Amino acid sequence: MEVKSSIESKKEKLSMANRGIDPAKPDRHEVEFSVEAPTAKEVFLVGDFNDWKPAGNPMNKDKHGIWRTCVSLAPGGYQYRLIVDGMWQDDPRALERVPNPFGSENCVSHVVDEAPLITLQRNVLTV
Repeated sequence: MEVKSSIESKKEKLSMANRGIDPAKPDRHEVEFSVEAPTAKEVFLVGDFNDWKPAGNPMNKDKHGIWRTCVSLAPGGYQYRLIVDGMWQDDPRALERVPNPFGSENCVSHVVDEAPLITLQRNVLTV
């Protein structure tokens, strides 16, 4: 019985991972953010999920000039922006924005119970 239970547990964890759910934190989802900025030297994802810390979520550049990072988020709405080579920038493909106290707008991403509502891909920034 214990062996079967262990196998079932492993299958469930694999199933959760395949649906974008972190098995260690089943109420959270791994959400990928990506942006195309081939000439950028550094890109950071900042938002209310990391207390707006400028170096909170560094993004990694691939050979095609696309910067990516994953964030473990519980279902809900999150405000965010990008810092590209020291300059605060909007996500050009954000579907929703809200005013911020600095006279610009924050982008909004929503995570739903089953899987991330949006995964940002190939956002092009002019730097």
